[in-house]
Amino acid sequence: MNSTELTLTLPTEEIAFAKQYALQHGMTVEELVDRFIKQLQQSRGKIHSEVEKFSGIVPSNIDAEKEYYEHLQKKQQIATLYKQEDKTLVNEGMQDYLTGLQKEDKL
Repeated sequence: MNSTELTLTLPTEEIAFAKQYALQHGMTVEELVDRFIKQLQQSRGKIHSEVEKFSGIVPSNIDAEKEYYEHLQKKQQIATLYKQEDKTLVNEGMQDYLTGLQKEDKL
């Protein structure tokens, strides 16, 4: 493997942290950076573990994209009603929206 020298300019605190971390884990800062870069290369295109936790949370029989856009449309309708400053319509619109969600078992 060919090697090339690299000079980095980082805040003093970050360099101190990297040196301390490397020392505590029995490696050099060079090895620390090398491992980090290799980890980034391996994880390229993978879903982050925190995002993966939510995987499968939406039942497969629900079209999530369709539901999302319907939600946005209803939200926009409510916002439009609110802009008209007719509080009664807003309250009725919100109540209809929430009742619809309850009927669909989404609330």
